Amino acid sequence: MEIERLPRFSENMESATVTRVLVREGDVVRQGAPLFEMVTSKAEFDYESTVAGTVLAVLAGEKDELPVGYALLVTGEADEQSKVEEIREENRRLLAAFRPGGMNIETATGTTGGGRVEAGEKVRATPAARRLAKEKGVELAAVKEALNITGIVREENVVKYAERKGEAG
Repeated sequence: MEIERLPRFSENMESATVTRVLVREGDVVRQGAPLFEMVTSKAEFDYESTVAGTVLAVLAGEKDELPVGYALLVTGEADEQSKVEEIREENRRLLAAFRPGGMNIETATGTTGGGRVEAGEKVRATPAARRLAKEKGVELAAVKEALNITGIVREENVVKYAERKGEAG
């Protein structure tokens, strides 16, 4: 049995958010195959398999913000399935100690949550969303508030906001 864990890609990386799951349980993956699309505060990337094998369990879902060390996926033989519950329990303990950055952010003006953006808060967004917002002259904070986004602002959110803004204006 092999476990794919979220590695620390940079010195100050604490977590990453899954934006898309590319495999399902039962799939056979090869080494280097993309498993997840992910985003950190500084980068958007494909997480690629470090091993080849049959997927026993996918332990990360779309929009999950996960800490470094979290077991994302387990590959192995069918008779190893019973060991997966131990890994799930380990993940539960890791998550209990982790406080996702997008939920209850402390800022200079207080605590934020939901789609509200407080002064001084940096809006979390994918690089593609940042580029598109700049092209369209749209503020990411306005997108987050108008669409009541609680997590990361994505490119499709900027498109939706710009379309609404165009209809209203």
